[in-house]
Amino acid sequence: MNFEYTYLDLPDVFYSVNQPDLKVKKIDLLNHSLMRKLNLDKVEDILTFDENTFSQSYMGHQFGSPVILGDGRAHILGERVVDGERFDIALKGSGTTKYSRNGDGRAPLEAVLKEYIYSEFMYNIHIPTSRSLAILELEDSIERGTEKKSGVIIRVASSHIRVGTIQLAALKGKDELQKIVDYAIERHYPYLTNHEEKYEMFFDMVVRKEAELVAKWQSVGFIHGVMNTDNVLISGDTIDFGPCAFLETYDPNQWFSEIDVNGRYRFNNQPSIMHWNLGKLGESLVQLFDTEDEAVEVLQKILDRFGTYYLNHWFMLMGEKIGINDFDYTNDDDRGIVLDFLKQIEDKKLDYTNTFRQLALKKLDFTPDYGDYTPDYELMKSVNPSFVPRYHSVNAAIELALEGDYSKMHELEKFITKPFNDRVPEYLKQPTDHNFNTTCGT
Repeated sequence: MNFEYTYLDLPDVFYSVNQPDLKVKKIDLLNHSLMRKLNLDKVEDILTFDENTFSQSYMGHQFGSPVILGDGRAHILGERVVDGERFDIALKGSGTTKYSRNGDGRAPLEAVLKEYIYSEFMYNIHIPTSRSLAILELEDSIERGTEKKSGVIIRVASSHIRVGTIQLAALKGKDELQKIVDYAIERHYPYLTNHEEKYEMFFDMVVRKEAELVAKWQSVGFIHGVMNTDNVLISGDTIDFGPCAFLETYDPNQWFSEIDVNGRYRFNNQPSIMHWNLGKLGESLVQLFDTEDEAVEVLQKILDRFGTYYLNHWFMLMGEKIGINDFDYTNDDDRGIVLDFLKQIEDKKLDYTNTFRQLALKKLDFTPDYGDYTPDYELMKSVNPSFVPRYHSVNAAIELALEGDYSKMHELEKFITKPFNDRVPEYLKQPTDHNFNTTCGT
């Protein structure tokens, strides 16, 4: 496989060259449409590792506390360029690296199966995300309290440059910082490359993209679960699905991750956390300005736009969900239509996804107060999915897969490509009938 390695032109503080350690037993899942997009004939072609395979280093504020990190169980095989678009092809669960600390470099098969389903569903409901090319089952088992099967996900992303990558660069010094930010601009925002105010415009673009990303999450009831700065890509794509879940009963204070003991990353706190993470990004960019005072003034002004970017995009999306074509997302009365409807859903303790789909199908016994608006039901059907991956359906499919039966996993794989089609099995629409917690799957 002819990969490119532009990331390796950066200082080696950002990576460590090393080889994956894989004994592949079989390919459990293969994303044929993504294979075609990447112009790949067979997955084995990308599993011939050369001397340039590498792992990345970065920092992260994990639950608010700074830590030096890195890819402890991941390797980037290289960059694939298709029709002018550059993608990282990476492995997760592929063995120890320089950054593994005390870990074994492996991932439970169940964790990578979950990421495959959730990431591909997000892609198919038009939310920016990393994607899943394949799941490989390995020959060796791993110890996680009990003996478990191990697996590898082949992940595809526009890059793996994280907020934490920029944080690490700022810690190393201005030269390293300038090189990684210039690289990020050239890779993701090339139209800024020669702009005299490129660093402040870069920050503004990232703030806008992350605000719009979290607005999209909120509109579909997605709870990421572990919004540390090392899990936020400067491309504005979703990544790292460990403890994620979708809201079922609409409760804005809900969270599911068992490691999030205080609910830091609960559903209604996600916009605030993204704003906080972007504040850390802004702090990391200060060295790129002539004076600290100038930097703080400029960067804070940009960061303060987050709320407007977020609310405007979220209300626009919610206006579409209730079927108003010419919804004025800046108008308080129009915003009130959305907020009042959400309050009814919360008070009635209804399922978030099913309620909006039933509204689209004219099967709900109450509606938003449309006033003079005429609802567009075709618009509603195009933006409100008929189902989401739920804890019970995903878990049941994974449990069968661990026993060697992939029938339910293949069924899920089929229907996540058609999230707005009502001809899906009824069990995919049914809420989980008990409380549950999610794990990060390490």
